[in-house]
This record gives sequence, structure tokens and C-alpha cells, in this order.
Amino acid sequence: MPKAEPSQEPILFYRLASVWNSGGSEALSRIAKRSPEHKVEHWSPSLTEPRPSGSKDAVYLAYSAINALALFPNRHYGAIAIRDANGTLCHTSMVVPPSPRFPFMGKDDVQIGATWTNPVARGHGLATRALLEAARLYADGQRSLWYLCAATNLASQKVAKNAGFACIGRGRKVPRLGLRVLGFYAVTAPLERDG
Repeated sequence: MPKAEPSQEPILFYRLASVWNSGGSEALSRIAKRSPEHKVEHWSPSLTEPRPSGSKDAVYLAYSAINALALFPNRHYGAIAIRDANGTLCHTSMVVPPSPRFPFMGKDDVQIGATWTNPVARGHGLATRALLEAARLYADGQRSLWYLCAATNLASQKVAKNAGFACIGRGRKVPRLGLRVLGFYAVTAPLERDG
């Protein structure tokens, strides 16, 4: 039997399980005013565009293939892409349905991940804007939106909190069959809530 991997950096699990409301709209409006030259698009995969135009992230190719084979339990796979006035890709946040990597998710939930921001576009609130856009699209009270980040990634934690996500616990990626590549994310220390 393969030896288990030593414990790696803890992961924080954030969840938004509410209905989009005027508070979210106001937050989105405020963050959009910080960089009005950036425009948001909601990307969906196609045979001719298996990843957002301008993205080099190969993970989109794998997830687009899974989506094309209808292996996700819901049809919400896509991304929030943000471009500058010239059309240059500045930010992407992938919207991913449940999979064996995320067994804590409900059938209609989505996880916002594979987040990338062009270094020259950082500091404009684009990651928060993308998370708020995802909430606007998916927060209908019927599903939870999830966001995971490393416990040491303070910037990512701030993004989640600014978008109204609540930290529900700590966890880690657990190897499956002794292999990290087949691993899954698990909440190992839920946060206790008051009353």
C-alpha cells in the first residue's frame, strides 16, 4: 500500500448560500466603478472555444471535455472573464459544477475556482468583481456557491469576504488511492456557528 502524503497547507472553504439581493447589487456597482474600463463577459465552452479567448490555462481543456461528455451533474460550467478596453483578457474565474474532487457540493452547486488575474491588472478588484458576478448569476437560494483558497492566501480570503462568502471550515486535499492527482477536497474542521 502506498504511503500517505504528508499533510499539506490547509484549505479554507467559503460558501455563499443566499439569494442575490440589493446589497450584492450595490457591492457589484461599487467595485465596477473602480475600473469602468474593464468589461465582464460570461463565457461558455464550445467546440471552437474550449477556453476563454486569450486564456492559456490547460485546465479549461479538461473541464470543457468533461462538460461536452455531459459528465457534470448540472450545466453551469463556464467562466467569468474580464477584459480591458482593448479586449485583452485581464481576469478569469472558472465556474465548476460538482465532481469527485468536490464531494462536499450539492448536485446543483457551483465552485468558483481556477482564478487568474493578469499581474498588470491586479489591484483593481477584478477577482471580487468576478465572484460578485458569479453570485449575481447563481445565487438564487437553491444552490450554494463555493470558493476554496489556501489558509495563507490573505488576498484570496479578502476577495471571498468582500463578495459576501462565509468561511465554513478548514480542510485539505486528500489523496485518493495514494495519489494526490486523484485527490479530493474535504472539510476536516468545520467552523462552529453561533445560535
